Amino acid sequence: MKQGLRIVQKQKQKMSAALKYVVVGTCCVAVVGGITFTYLNLGQSTTARAGTEAIKDPVKLRFFEGERQGDEVVLKWRTLMEVENDYFTIERSADGELFEPIAVIQGAGFSEDRKDYTYTDPEPLAGNNVYRLGKTNFEGQTVYSDIISVAITKEEAVKIIYGGQNPSNGLSEIVFDADTNSDISVVLKDVTGKQIFSNIIKPKEGRNTFTFEDKTRLTTGVYMVNLERNGVKSNVLKLVKTH
Repeated sequence: MKQGLRIVQKQKQKMSAALKYVVVGTCCVAVVGGITFTYLNLGQSTTARAGTEAIKDPVKLRFFEGERQGDEVVLKWRTLMEVENDYFTIERSADGELFEPIAVIQGAGFSEDRKDYTYTDPEPLAGNNVYRLGKTNFEGQTVYSDIISVAITKEEAVKIIYGGQNPSNGLSEIVFDADTNSDISVVLKDVTGKQIFSNIIKPKEGRNTFTFEDKTRLTTGVYMVNLERNGVKSNVLKLVKTH
């Protein structure tokens, strides 16, 4: 068997000219038990051929797509026709090579109507998530869709809620929310973009108040302040010093 060939499922039969394999990959040729197998990437599905006999795709697939929603990935697909379609398998990979099944969705069996399916991956991998859709017929043969990729970058969020002058001490302050207690940089600039102040603080999780120290007492004017964590910037808030 040539290097790179990966058999992911086989029909439960004795080794014969009718034995079928489902693989993922570009075109390649291998010889197993004296039988020559040609593997072709055929658009939306990947099919294994033994001689002239091929595994039939049990589904006419319109699309298979994924979208990040918060820290989850919502997968959707639509079928225009299903013939002997037993079930779907959602498989996920970090590198597009080694896949693992994460969900099984019941198919319609026989249907000439359009059908929409959805599955939410509640715990996707940090970074790149590669998905493929397995379509398995009543004989246990599986054909795979093209792969799709959804990136998950779990950023630590900070958001400034309010900024202004505290009447009790005459000092400027900001109120912000933080989702963790990891360090945050407070950056203050004037309207020309010149940095006036920068400091690293350790917030608590939830609502926080930061007061600019007396030695950085601001003159009357307009300033821009934002928070930064691990290269990720919060919203920018205009801070007005009136007196």
